[in-house]
Amino acid sequence: MNNLFEHLENRVVDCGYQRRLVNAGNFPAQIEKLREEVQELEDATHIDQIKDGIGDCMVVLTIIAAMFDLTLLDCYFFAYNQIKNRKGKTVNGVFIKET
Repeated sequence: MNNLFEHLENRVVDCGYQRRLVNAGNFPAQIEKLREEVQELEDATHIDQIKDGIGDCMVVLTIIAAMFDLTLLDCYFFAYNQIKNRKGKTVNGVFIKET
C-alpha cells in the first residue's frame, strides 16, 4: 500500500509541476483552492461526494507539501507525533487538548 500511495503522490506532484502549481509563490492561491475543496466536502451529501472531496483536498495538500519539498507522509508522521500522547477530552465531536 505504501508504494502505491507514494506512486500516486508522485504522479500528483508531477501533474503539479506540469501545470506550474508547485511554486512557493502559488502558496496563497493553493490555500484558497484548499478552502474551496473543504467547502465542497462540507456540502457533500453522499459517499461519492465525500470521497471526491477528501481526494481533492489531498491533491491540493500534496501540491502544497511539494512546494516545500515535503510529502504528505512527512506531514502525516509529523502531525501524528504531535498528537499521539496528547491528553484531553472530546466535546461535541472535537478533541480538546489539555493546556
